[in-house]
Amino acid sequence: LVGNGIRVAPRGQPSRLFLPGPPGPAPRPARPAMASAQGPRPRRPPPQENDPLGPEELEVLAAAKRSMGDDLMGLPQDIVVQFLRGYDDEPDWVNHTVRMLQGVGQWRARERCDAILDPASAPPGRARF
Repeated sequence: LVGNGIRVAPRGQPSRLFLPGPPGPAPRPARPAMASAQGPRPRRPPPQENDPLGPEELEVLAAAKRSMGDDLMGLPQDIVVQFLRGYDDEPDWVNHTVRMLQGVGQWRARERCDAILDPASAPPGRARF
């Protein structure tokens, strides 16, 4: 036994370092069930990337525009479609998707994601590198 509870293999055996703690990765905590008056949404086959938005997806998009404005906080269209389709199995699809879109819009604004590739926003001396 070495300090802090770390064990090493006995003499004559292959060298190994044994750290205290549970073996293997820790189990993932169970995801809490989301309450919904509608109950769980039925699974449907995922659409192809280039498929136009379906009627249900258009309803969620309209709700997002009502909540976030017609420009959806300037989010790129591909992100909007990913969020519309990515959360379609949530029990409260509309509200969950709108909350997630608002969160990513706020994060992109805070991190100035749209300005990262703008040459005018490059740090001084960038050309040297």
